[in-house]
Amino acid sequence: MMQGASIFHLARGLHKREFFTTREILGAAWKQAYFRIVGVEDPDHVAKTRASALSFIAGHTVVELEDRRPFLSLRRSGALVRGRWIRVASLVGISAALALVAGPLLGAILIFLTDMPFALLNVVAGVVYAVAMPFVALVTAYVYFDARARMELERVERPSELPAEIQLEPS
Repeated sequence: MMQGASIFHLARGLHKREFFTTREILGAAWKQAYFRIVGVEDPDHVAKTRASALSFIAGHTVVELEDRRPFLSLRRSGALVRGRWIRVASLVGISAALALVAGPLLGAILIFLTDMPFALLNVVAGVVYAVAMPFVALVTAYVYFDARARMELERVERPSELPAEIQLEPS
């Protein structure tokens, strides 16, 4: 296996679908070469790369990524959660509830335990909320890929008897 081979093919596919330009790829290559030569990450490069990585996917839907029509995607989503909707709803719902409650709960606790000004408490609660929200996206992505992998694996026919099994008969 070659290091980065899968990311290369992902990038090729995304470039083919015009998610980013050749100029953006060359910029990323320059930043990678700079890091390999100098051996130290430039904080400005890291910030720009993070912003670029988050922005290139913004506004693109799964329908677009998988090149499917909207109603076919809804049908596939239904097939993904069929028989698993309690698991999907509970994981996504609990993660969203935790993310929504974490900031205000911490703010309320800090009100009683500290003498911090309310403006600062509000900022702390807002930062916790902002940090916790990507957690919901991560859980949702995990649930999606888990459901998709399980659906793909169900299609594989499994033999009823393994080839290495030997049936012992009493003699």
